[in-house]
Amino acid sequence: MNIIEWAYLRKGWQSCTRAQKFFDQNSITIKKSVDARKETITEKPASELINSFNKVIVGRGKKVVEFKPSSDNKNEIMKASLGRTGNLRAPAVQIDAVLYIGFNDNIYNDLLSVSIWNLFFKGYINDAFVRAKNKTLHKNG
Repeated sequence: MNIIEWAYLRKGWQSCTRAQKFFDQNSITIKKSVDARKETITEKPASELINSFNKVIVGRGKKVVEFKPSSDNKNEIMKASLGRTGNLRAPAVQIDAVLYIGFNDNIYNDLLSVSIWNLFFKGYINDAFVRAKNKTLHKNG
């Protein structure tokens, strides 16, 4: 049970198609999905959105850049986060206080592990882990 709280996807866009395929293959549930073609996020709302996160991780091709909106150069963050049209790049996904922008295999594999750890710390997986651990202890003890 892996969960992405919010996703900004553009149907038919190559990177978004790859992202959706990754979500499907890994049984990742998206709580809220926004169609980027119908609800574009322009520069000002994108800036406000980005500033609401503790961390923004941007992937473009094989390059990955991590930003902290509270302290990093706003122009650099926006340059990496916006597409040629001046809108927020898609795909963009949120897990807790981190915004992931763009598709990159390494980012999405990390995203999967972050998602699993967040579920663990929120208690979704903890009960199953404790039950499995206790079962092993009873077998060995």
